[in-house]
Amino acid sequence: MVYGSPVPSPLPKFTVGSATLSVSEKEKYVGVVFAMDTRMMFEKHYTAKEKTARYYGHSIWAIEDRTGDLLPRHAKQLYMARVDCHLIHGCEVMPDATKSLLEPLVDVQVKFIRKMLHVGSRSMLVPLHTETGITPLQTRRFILVLKFLKYTLGLQDKHLVRAAIMNSIVLHISGRKSWFTDVLQAARNLTYTLAYELDPWSLTPDYVDEYSKMVFKCMERWLQQQVDGSDKLYLLHGRKEPVKNKSPRTMTLTLRHYLDVKVKDHRKALTWMLLSSHMLAIERLRWRELGRPRLGREHRKCRFCKTGVESPEHAMLGCTSSQALVQVRREMLVRVMRDEPALAPVHGQLEDVEFLKKMVQSQKAIASVAKSSSSTTTWGCSDGVARSP
Repeated sequence: MVYGSPVPSPLPKFTVGSATLSVSEKEKYVGVVFAMDTRMMFEKHYTAKEKTARYYGHSIWAIEDRTGDLLPRHAKQLYMARVDCHLIHGCEVMPDATKSLLEPLVDVQVKFIRKMLHVGSRSMLVPLHTETGITPLQTRRFILVLKFLKYTLGLQDKHLVRAAIMNSIVLHISGRKSWFTDVLQAARNLTYTLAYELDPWSLTPDYVDEYSKMVFKCMERWLQQQVDGSDKLYLLHGRKEPVKNKSPRTMTLTLRHYLDVKVKDHRKALTWMLLSSHMLAIERLRWRELGRPRLGREHRKCRFCKTGVESPEHAMLGCTSSQALVQVRREMLVRVMRDEPALAPVHGQLEDVEFLKKMVQSQKAIASVAKSSSSTTTWGCSDGVARSP
């Protein structure tokens, strides 16, 4: 293989003894595809891994025909075992300095998680990670690069890989492009701002380890800010997760307990409500479609009472203009109070939205809440058609 620009034409003849060597445009070495006929050396490796990861993702969902519904917990395990390994393959030696090469891999991850949560293409990206505990691919790949850098810095000077990395650092300091230059560019390509930049003069295993932890914390902070700053995700604001033998605390990345609800339709309905992927007017009427303009929040009225905004808390706890809704609500509250007696004293004292949050936070009552959200979707204010008032 011949690299460099411009490549001489015609190419010179290469021989080893009396044997003539052929020039190849693409080769695979230890599983990594190198190519000389593309702008980027590893471009075909990105393409190959994207296709393989997408294939295994589709294969995972195909087994539902034989096994039935896959819980998100099980789908996540299969994703980490069969899809993630291809999405990160070789990332340690090819920092993501070019965004366009990474985008198809990110698309595989996003579509898999959306399928796992049963949300559509309009759903927000941030909750795909905060609700499942799956790290955004760009950050995951970058942290693996940093772990590789930490490993090489801890090697003895006689190791060739350490010599290669140190040479790339020297080239960068001298103003030339190198592997280390790509590492810095990959850091700049992250969707959030880092506290500080990797300093080529301060590189030690401990320094890189602290830098890696800082990157992860910055990612978590950015994800939490995106959730807290979104009016669509208001049901996730102020959420705290239970911790054994400790007081509840905010956990940005974790697999949420409501995703363990066994009944698929119940789990889907609750997920749609929490992630604002439902068909209630508060969400549907924010869209511009079929010539209808986007309506302000205060104009997205309930189709039954015509007074309140048609929102999850209004449908599940507030609207009294539909007997079907009232009956579903009555049955839900009986089950919820039975499953989680601690909610009884605060019922009627909290605003509907805060009480709905309390019910969702209860691991004991979550199955009853999910069942009610599914019934509300079927009967009540979310009958699947958003009508302008």
